[in-house]
Amino acid sequence: MSASPEFSRALSGFALQPISVVLPFADHSTARDEEEECRTPTDRKSRLAFEVTSCPPAPKKPPRAPSCKRRLLELELISVRLEEIESWLRSKECSAKRPRRQSGSF
Repeated sequence: MSASPEFSRALSGFALQPISVVLPFADHSTARDEEEECRTPTDRKSRLAFEVTSCPPAPKKPPRAPSCKRRLLELELISVRLEEIESWLRSKECSAKRPRRQSGSF
């Protein structure tokens, strides 16, 4: 694409002037250059008001939330007499015993 002739005529009236650039690192001998440099302040007024005597404690992870989705069951304590437990176990033992079959009697 070419530019329209109207724009090229308008730009021809401008003349570019050369720019002289002075590099800051070329000459460090002058006192003025040293004043313009950035420096860390070393005066007592610019120091921090407190002194660190020990390191702070390491950060700790927050406690982990329980991962169970179900609600925790509330257990109810039931008191049972020993005689009741023994009678229940005896009835289970008696019903569990069955006579063995003989191999010849089908």
